[in-house]
This record gives sequence, C-alpha cells and structure tokens, in this order.
Amino acid sequence: MTISFKNLLWLFAIATSIFDFKGIYAQENLHPLESIQTSPIPSGRQEREICGSLELVEGDVQIFDEDRTRLIEIRRKAPLPCGCWIASNQGRIILSHSDGARLNLGSGSYLQLFSRKSNQEQVVIYRGQIYAEVAGNENDFKLGSSLGRVKIQHAKVIYLTGYAKNPSSQLIVLENSAFFENRFEDSKSVRVSEGEVSELKLSLSRVMPQDPTAVAVEALKSKLNQLMIDEKIQSKALNVAMRRGERTLAQAQKKAKEANSSRRELASVASKSNVYGVVSLGDQIQLHKIWVQKMAPGVPGAEGYLFPGTGLADGNVPSVPRLSASEQFEKRKLMGELLKIQGN
Repeated sequence: MTISFKNLLWLFAIATSIFDFKGIYAQENLHPLESIQTSPIPSGRQEREICGSLELVEGDVQIFDEDRTRLIEIRRKAPLPCGCWIASNQGRIILSHSDGARLNLGSGSYLQLFSRKSNQEQVVIYRGQIYAEVAGNENDFKLGSSLGRVKIQHAKVIYLTGYAKNPSSQLIVLENSAFFENRFEDSKSVRVSEGEVSELKLSLSRVMPQDPTAVAVEALKSKLNQLMIDEKIQSKALNVAMRRGERTLAQAQKKAKEANSSRRELASVASKSNVYGVVSLGDQIQLHKIWVQKMAPGVPGAEGYLFPGTGLADGNVPSVPRLSASEQFEKRKLMGELLKIQGN
C-alpha cells in the first residue's frame, strides 16, 4: 500500500502533537526548579570562566547569565559562570565560590558573582543580606555593595545592604575579624572583630564606617534565623556576642568607678581648701591633674590640647598669689558651692 505525501504530512503532525503533550505532562511533574528552561549558548560564543557552583536552592530563585538574556539551569552542583546574576526573591541559596568562600544568600537578596582577577570584588550585593565563610585565604575575599567593601581572609561574617532613602551597609563579624571600608575611599578601613558590628551610612556624612561596637544579641539572633545558619554556628556566634557585650559592660563600669573616684578626690581637695581659705600649690596641681583626666581620659599630651600656647601645656602650674581678705571670702564661698554640687 502506498501512502501519499499529503497523508505523510498528517501522520507527522499527529506524532508531533503526541510528543509535545508528553513533554508538557513530564514538565508539570518535575520539581519547580527543575522545570526552568535554559537556552543553549549561541554558537560561536566563548564559554565563561566559572566562579562557583550551587550547593542548595530553596524557594523562588532565579539565576541569569552576565547579559541577563538567558536563565542558568538550577540544580545541585550546577556551575555558575562569572558575571552571573542571582536573585533570591522568596528563597534561599547556598553556593561555593571558586576563590575559597561559602556563601549563604538570604531571601529578598540580589547579587552578582565575579572572580578575583576580573573585578575588585568577588561578590557585589545590591540588596539584601549574605552570610560568608572564608577559610584561610592568602588574598582578601571581597564583598562589595553600593557603599562599602568588606575584606576577609579568615572569618565568618554577615553583610547587609539596602536601597532606602538613606542607603547603608552593615557588617557583623561572627568569628575572627574582617576589614570594612568605603569602596570609594579605601585608604581608611575599620577592623571589626568577632561579636562586633559596624555601619556605613550616607546620612551621617561620614567617609569611614562607624567605630565597631558590641552587636545586640537579640538582633543577631534574628539575622541568624533569617539566614537559616547552622545551629552550631549560631550557638557559637551568640556566645561570642554575649562575651563581647559583657566586656563592654565591664569597661563602662570601670569608667564609672574612675569618674566617682575623681569626684571624691575633687571634693576632698575642695573641702581642705574651704577650711584653710587658700588653695595651696600642691592642691592646685592635684585639681589641675584631676580636671585634665576628667576632660580627656587616657589621651596622651591632653594638656597640649586643653591649654595650647600656655605654660599649663607642659603641666606647669603657676604659683598661687597671696589673696586679700575679700578674695579669700569669695574663694571660700565658691568652694562651699562646689561642695554642695558634689554632694548632689
């Protein structure tokens, strides 16, 4: 039996429809991430340098190539070409960077990957938060944002950035230390140690990030939960933060104790002066030292700043002139008022 050309065309169309239907059915039964279609690389186009690979993907996530013209296949161990864009809309991504870092990208984050030799930063995060583990790098692993840059050799950190009315970048160090700087003024950087946080805000009109302070334990716990960090790492990070907070409290108590001691010393000198009516040279020197210590505690050469161009800058106190009876009366009156103030 011979089949006409027209009948062959009909058979081809029916077969194509059947296979298309099977393909659609198969796609609907795949995991949502596996059903993402990826476009082939156009012929003649060179392969990109690989910057890392995927370890874990959860939720609504998209990965685009450098030109943002095609989606990259999302699967475990999928290679990530340098220059690719990663958007975690309502999801979570863990990836390994080829320059020796493990990165955990939080929900609502958006970043781009680079290699050390192709860009100033290996990761540029435009929005959101990222947890980074860097172990024993000889060279700095760099996280960048619109404002700041973090340099890491061996540390665990959380880096946050956002586009609000007042853009800011924030670094929290969980283990060891890292350096934080303005990416446009890299000659001045701040070292942030474990259990500390530093922030760079345009609203503060500062070129450098703020001096590091102890991170609030509750705020840190919230960030660790949002990023779904491993429980062992969370526990260690929270213990470090608590110890850093206790050290801050101890320093504050020490300063308060020193201030109280200075006030008692001042009151003692004032009391003796009130009895005798005239401040002796020794007492005046003591009062001078107490006042300098109170105004500039622990600052070398503080007297040079407080008394520029005077003999007092060298710690020299002039001799006390003999006072008249009326001047002695006024002196006693002032000392009495000082004692009342110290008593309050």
